[in-house]
Amino acid sequence: MNYSCLPSRVVGLLTILGLLLLVSCQQGGRFEGPAPGEVVPIEDPCETSPETVYPPQYPLTLLIAEAGIVIDPLIPILPEGNICLPYQYSIDPPLPDGLVLNPASGRIYGAPLFADSVTNHTITTQFPIESSTSSLQIIIPDAPPAFEYPSASIELDPLEQFWMVPLQLPGSGAVEIWSSPTDDAPIGAFQLNAQNGTLTLHGVGDYWITVVGLNASGEDTFTIQVETVSP
Repeated sequence: MNYSCLPSRVVGLLTILGLLLLVSCQQGGRFEGPAPGEVVPIEDPCETSPETVYPPQYPLTLLIAEAGIVIDPLIPILPEGNICLPYQYSIDPPLPDGLVLNPASGRIYGAPLFADSVTNHTITTQFPIESSTSSLQIIIPDAPPAFEYPSASIELDPLEQFWMVPLQLPGSGAVEIWSSPTDDAPIGAFQLNAQNGTLTLHGVGDYWITVVGLNASGEDTFTIQVETVSP
């Protein structure tokens, strides 16, 4: 169209009209998404498939862990894709002391406190409607004893009696036999329970006593100084 014969005002109006039509055509080809600030809800697979269930698979079903050593965490292996996630994990019987199960993620971590145990556990995964289970065996091999008494130095009144119970330290194996090689203490100075290591001390003089804890993997010792003082 020849605009040379038209007044300049009309030419200007036609130019503006053309630009508006061009912008309108360009906008018509754009992808229409949510308005700025608009929240688009994400579909929850647990709502669309509430009966979804799958076993809580772990990288292994047999865990061999040494007492006092931190394990590599055990993390459940979940199916790929947009899946219904379990909302709670539980275990029965409880894990050995020092190991922990995160009930939200199913992660098992920590370090066993004590040696010489074999335990079998059932891990339950709870979904919105159903639940599933898997098994885990934990073996903590034997280790030498590691123990101490509450104090290494005791002051007693004459003829006073004092009882002490040994404390098993982290990483310790179970003590099978308790004994004392002490042979220079006064007569009747102490008694040692050979089954549980409980020690009874008497204020009958000044002496030293050494207690030995023994099992198939080794031994540990603890020495106590006893002084009898006048009240």
